[in-house]
Amino acid sequence: MLKRRLDPDLITSLDKDGGGVDKTEFVVGMLVKLELVGQEDVEPYLKQFAKLDVDGSGVLTSKDLEAAALAMEAKVAEMNTPIEEPSVAGARSRA
Repeated sequence: MLKRRLDPDLITSLDKDGGGVDKTEFVVGMLVKLELVGQEDVEPYLKQFAKLDVDGSGVLTSKDLEAAALAMEAKVAEMNTPIEEPSVAGARSRA
């Protein structure tokens, strides 16, 4: 495929965001077109990248990674926080 003349329509079809074909779109698009990977194989990584790209710039910066780490720590802390049971006295007074 690399030795054949590249089809402009094929290249244009790889543009997922309308901003021109960037390196990632080209490589992933070609791997999918050549059926070396499926879109379903790529999608989880694209979603993970989007979650980490807090500012939506398309680049993972140290600020993005710090924000993602803090969010994960907060989620873990929330999961480890015991849920308070209603007090027995409070339950009796409502009865």
